[in-house]
Amino acid sequence: MQDAIRIIAGLGNPGPRYADTRHNAGFMLADAVAEQCGAGPWKAWRGLGDYTRISHAGRECWLVKPMTFMNDSGRMVRAFSDYYGIKPAEIMVCYDDLSLDLGALRIRQSGSGGGHQGMENVVAAMGTAAIPRLRLGIGPQPVITRGGGAVRMRSEDFVLAPFPKAARPELETMISNARGAAALAVGEGVAAAMNRYNARA
Repeated sequence: MQDAIRIIAGLGNPGPRYADTRHNAGFMLADAVAEQCGAGPWKAWRGLGDYTRISHAGRECWLVKPMTFMNDSGRMVRAFSDYYGIKPAEIMVCYDDLSLDLGALRIRQSGSGGGHQGMENVVAAMGTAAIPRLRLGIGPQPVITRGGGAVRMRSEDFVLAPFPKAARPELETMISNARGAAALAVGEGVAAAMNRYNARA
């Protein structure tokens, strides 16, 4: 199948400090896919990240989580895909997007990083923007009072904060839907996942 996915790369930051933050939605999705598909334990790969393998709909797929911090995610994705001879079009990069409301999903087959430093680093490392991606909505950025006026909370502060308890049900629903989208991309291809899950927006 031409556009079937062979690597699902969830982006995030390593360590307990970042585990429950909005910026780690990609890691959360990778863990959810691994759990649902009965993957083996995560293993370290060349000091760049963790990986495991799943089987779904008769197809094999690698799950990877770069552990080089978000802004250097591309090194793991490039090195791992080169080692296994996997093309950019067969990689789905999954990451948080504050331009989408919490719970929303968007799947695209190519495009820029859209200001997301992790995705931009992957595009730079791979040397192409023709990389499928699944964006996980974490927005909107809240408006806060500062200096007597209303301003948007700094993006950096927002994405590195944990999901509040009240947002957990929506987060869990989003991760569940994203898990279904990623599985469909493995089994039937990116176009099938786009047709089914983008239509929910």
